Amino acid sequence: MLARVLQQFLVATNLWVGLSVGAFTYLSFHRATAQDAWWYSALVALATTAGYGYMRWVQVGQGPGKQTTLGHRWFLQNRTAASLILGLSLGLSLAILYFFAGWQLILFLIPALAVVLFYPITFLHAFHAFTSLRSLPGLKLLLISACWTHLTFVVPMWMQGQPMDIFFITETLLRTLFIAALTIPFDVRDLAVDDENLKTLPQWVGTAKALALAGLGLGLYQIWWAVQFAFQRISLGEMLAGVVALEVSYHLVKGVLKNRSEMYISFWIEAIPLLLALLVLGVRWLGF
Repeated sequence: MLARVLQQFLVATNLWVGLSVGAFTYLSFHRATAQDAWWYSALVALATTAGYGYMRWVQVGQGPGKQTTLGHRWFLQNRTAASLILGLSLGLSLAILYFFAGWQLILFLIPALAVVLFYPITFLHAFHAFTSLRSLPGLKLLLISACWTHLTFVVPMWMQGQPMDIFFITETLLRTLFIAALTIPFDVRDLAVDDENLKTLPQWVGTAKALALAGLGLGLYQIWWAVQFAFQRISLGEMLAGVVALEVSYHLVKGVLKNRSEMYISFWIEAIPLLLALLVLGVRWLGF
């Protein structure tokens, strides 16, 4: 009972998605003990929690019928606690930026910040068809995937002075596909409440085909881990850890066909980047 309450709290407060994204970011640093790896990963985790909290405020302001998720219901019942978590996450994010980040990094983060600010805002048919960023067909999947790839990989690579070679480009593309694959189950979850004008992938091709495409994205990313080992970019242990994590991820995503419950998707699917990070980092720390 206590475990379930904790599980629901982590999901409802957006702390779970923040932890998962932060760990996935940490994975992108080759020198994981470096100070940059710690503070930037913490920044992404805290900013994610604050960003989702901000979007919750906007959704509530748009009316009670806009969202029916666990997080939305928890927010309505615990606005003071939600405000404290949002304020603390935002305050700590700003403190990290102030003490550690330079102006170049802040400029790199502006595109993602702009998406977060404008993504949930609804315009009352200002252009007769455009109502929000989310309403443009297919844009939701692209925005989420591109933003997470930018924050969790592109920026860390820039911070480490890594060249924009073929490995950088391929990882950027396949990581985007990987994140898109993890976004699809959330679109499946929201099929009953999403406006058909959103044109999400499950609305276009159906649940089974959408999840099959998600599985394809995970499979391609799994192959990429083997390719990196073949070119001696990662160790055998890291490759095996990545392949195992992505295999588990594939079965979790496939399980959405039978289990579309909010907790299954919001907790277990959201935990996939965390699982990948923990297994690979565990292998690195053990020296395999």
